[in-house]
Amino acid sequence: MIVVKLCAAALAAISLTAGASAAGLPPVEAFALPAQMRYAALSPDGDHIAFVFQRENNDMIAVAPSRLEEGAQIRIRSVHPWETVSAISWSGERVIYQTRRPTPRSRDDTSTFYNRTFLYSAPVDLSASIPLNEDPGDRRRSWLPRPQLSGDITHLLPHDPQHILQALNWREWETRDLYRTNVETGELSMIMRGRTGTQGFLTDGNGAVVAMYGLERGRETGDPFFVVGDGANGWIDLSRFINAEYDFLPFGRHRDGRLYVGSNHDADTIGLFLFDPARGAFDELLFRHPEVDVGGLIYSAGGEAVVGAYYIADEPGFHYFDGAYAAARNDLQTRLDRTNVRFVSIAQEARLALVSAEGPSDPGGLYLYDTESGALTEVGRLRPWLDDIPMGGVFPVRFPARDGLELRGYVTLPHGRQPDTTTGRPIPFVILVHGGPAARDYARFDPWAQFLASRGYGVLQFNFRGSRGLGRALESAGDGEWGAGMQDDVDDAAQWLAANGYADPDRIAVMGASYGGYAALMAAGRDNGLYQAAISVNGVTDLVGMRQHSQRFFGLEQRFREQLEGVDLRAMSPVNAANNIRIPILVAHASYDSVVPYSQSETFRRRLGRQDEHSVFIELRGDSHAIDLAGNRHLLLATLEAFLAYHMPSAELAMAD
Repeated sequence: MIVVKLCAAALAAISLTAGASAAGLPPVEAFALPAQMRYAALSPDGDHIAFVFQRENNDMIAVAPSRLEEGAQIRIRSVHPWETVSAISWSGERVIYQTRRPTPRSRDDTSTFYNRTFLYSAPVDLSASIPLNEDPGDRRRSWLPRPQLSGDITHLLPHDPQHILQALNWREWETRDLYRTNVETGELSMIMRGRTGTQGFLTDGNGAVVAMYGLERGRETGDPFFVVGDGANGWIDLSRFINAEYDFLPFGRHRDGRLYVGSNHDADTIGLFLFDPARGAFDELLFRHPEVDVGGLIYSAGGEAVVGAYYIADEPGFHYFDGAYAAARNDLQTRLDRTNVRFVSIAQEARLALVSAEGPSDPGGLYLYDTESGALTEVGRLRPWLDDIPMGGVFPVRFPARDGLELRGYVTLPHGRQPDTTTGRPIPFVILVHGGPAARDYARFDPWAQFLASRGYGVLQFNFRGSRGLGRALESAGDGEWGAGMQDDVDDAAQWLAANGYADPDRIAVMGASYGGYAALMAAGRDNGLYQAAISVNGVTDLVGMRQHSQRFFGLEQRFREQLEGVDLRAMSPVNAANNIRIPILVAHASYDSVVPYSQSETFRRRLGRQDEHSVFIELRGDSHAIDLAGNRHLLLATLEAFLAYHMPSAELAMAD
């Protein structure tokens, strides 16, 4: 096995290698760089846009005039080198930004990380920032795992620009209390004490507390609880609905006191209901999509009223209760001609909206929309360096699993190639398995898929059993099926690609991150001749070790237990099937991964041993589960390109050599 231990600082050397092996192809770094205007948000007066970009692996906060004119000044502030920005918003005339930092769990356990979150406030000119969730207690306690839960904004209180609400777990690490925070001074005051195990608070559009939710303290059960009320007049316990066999997802409160709830108690997909907490009854179905679940609510510009609901079918969809909002979005959809058009941020005072528009083959851009005049102005492209590079086409597909269950997915083909399998020769394919596994794929711009398409590979991303968002039947079909039925679906996908003329059966690889990495390694261990290579990124390899890891983090243990109930953890762990693997393996893992510990891949590498000289292991040094650093993304894609070119070359890579 080849072991590569390179950090992001080695980018220059990697670039030389990639350029030499892929002459004439789009540069690797074009697909590795993160979007340049992430987390963009309009100021309440509409005069400024705050956003994030990355420079030399360091996240930067920027504030620019919303109407960018020649000579306009853009203010920039760097965040801590070990922190990455995870959210940006405004409170009055101040920028509020959240960061996360991989942090060792304790002085005695520096191999286990969690993401410690921080919240900061800065003026428009970014001249200085102040912390908003700094622990006022003994600094020695910062080594305790309590900060795992800290730093989330509960409500921005738009009618009180000096304050926000946030839930913090200073008193007990398993319990959050609700605080009002002064964004100009950082001063905090507790306004509601959380019940033991509280993870968060639900508020209405004005910031009034609607409910409290969390997990019971008992480590053996960890049952969720959900209580409705304001604390002053008692609480109504609705935990029996949270713990029911169906989904019960409280989204917000209606003006008459009833709750907006997502539920599938009466059908396969989650619909949006009005629910009466006093009677414990579903009153009215407001919207349901026949094939996919409702994802949440759409609020008015001021945040006080619910104007619709969103969902994701093959692409994001929006159902509006308000005709004016529906008309505005339909107008934008027509004018921008993109499949994914959404309001990112609205400045109610200025009647301006920041709009994002992208498509599966379009990296996307940001636009300023005047809600009164209808004027539309481009603010900037999200990945302008990709605009001159032809992108692959993305096409929806459906196919049956071996037991007849319908599976839905998306095929990305190299630019110019159509999904007409009756003409042309089959091409090499990569099955890209999503993480979660309680997540899903849909038709969106995916840099990994487009990178592979630019190298001549087809890509299949599909929703196997256990995926979430496409109805209860598909998700529940994955119960206890790690390494079994869920793995069969991956094999069935490979056979379907070959049988239908998409893929060359002698050139199919399987790849994934997190759970997807687990699926890739399990596929390799089956030794059924379907795959010629496997790639795992931050993948799970040892289910027993993951169970022990999950016990260290509040809430994670319960989710892990639910997903793996009935699974033989040892038999279904790739680390115990390493000796059965006969195909080349590429394993990459971030050294500061807080979700799947780096040791998972390190143990697998040792178990695989040196008998496999064609396999490669790379450490993504200093990075997290999300692989935030552009240098590490470049390292991963450059290594992937070289790995596939050697073991499963496409025509494009063969010509580049």
